[in-house]
Amino acid sequence: MKKEKVKRLLAVLVSAGMVAGMMAGCGTEATSTSGSGAAATPEASSSGASSAASSTSSSSAAAASSTDESSGSSGVHEIYTVSERNNLSGVVNPDMKSRADIDKALPEEQKGGLVIGLSMGQMGSSFFTQMHEAAKAKCEEYGYELVMFNADGNISQQSADVEAMITNGVDAIILNPMDVIAAEADVKRAVEAGIPVIGCGVDFATDVPVITSVLANNFFGGWESGVYVGDFFEGQHIKAGMILGVMGHTIDESRMTGMMAGIVYERAAQQGNAFASEEDAYMEAYNMFNELRDNGKLSSEKWDFEVVAVNGDGAWTNEGAWRQPRISSQAIRTLI
Repeated sequence: MKKEKVKRLLAVLVSAGMVAGMMAGCGTEATSTSGSGAAATPEASSSGASSAASSTSSSSAAAASSTDESSGSSGVHEIYTVSERNNLSGVVNPDMKSRADIDKALPEEQKGGLVIGLSMGQMGSSFFTQMHEAAKAKCEEYGYELVMFNADGNISQQSADVEAMITNGVDAIILNPMDVIAAEADVKRAVEAGIPVIGCGVDFATDVPVITSVLANNFFGGWESGVYVGDFFEGQHIKAGMILGVMGHTIDESRMTGMMAGIVYERAAQQGNAFASEEDAYMEAYNMFNELRDNGKLSSEKWDFEVVAVNGDGAWTNEGAWRQPRISSQAIRTLI
């Protein structure tokens, strides 16, 4: 009976997670802030199968740099060990150690109808609306109650929302964080209170005690686009502008970093100086994005690539278009 209960819970989470994987958009225009009783939608709810799978296969192209040089003494590439991972959602060590010994507050006995808490970083697009419908339908099917809190883009509010769920004694929490690093403390508090947590939309670090994370791989969605762009503009200078939904949001930053990684990976091969591994390109783009975020622009003679205008608030609407990108006319003239 216990196993059947767990299977039903995971079925609810998988259903919403599958919807998230098939969708390609995210909204940043938030609706009303946290509610205690409104049913809502996970951005990529969760499943029993650990997602965040990395599509990182090492390249055997002619190497200009040695993979060993970018690996620590443990043989793990540096990209898998950096502590600030906000722009690396989807990049997961393929040699990840077992997480079986991590206490995840998994229930040991069956109980009655479940109350599932859903913490959303923000709500404001049809992307979330459709996941709401999927989650709501599954909860109704199994007789569960779904309680949604909307942080409205506020990291501190989301932390308070999780605290409210803990106080109210929900049976499980689905957490779609605005900031995956900041949310780690929220996960730990919930687990210490005996409440299991499933991440959605982004992947948490492997030592964070979530059961699993379910997401569309944000970094590698950007990577595929970057490889295409690098190939399309072969032999040409790339002068780019960048508009993010929200600067500082894990999903947005990871997509852009992945795209830059794909571009430099292609450029290196075109120059006859290919990276020893894809991970080396990830690391290069990771550093490039951090420079771009800090300085507002980026110019690389090595890669014949520059970003001359950055807007960190594209303000997506329910319709999936820009409400009014707050990018200056001077920046637009610079880009042109």
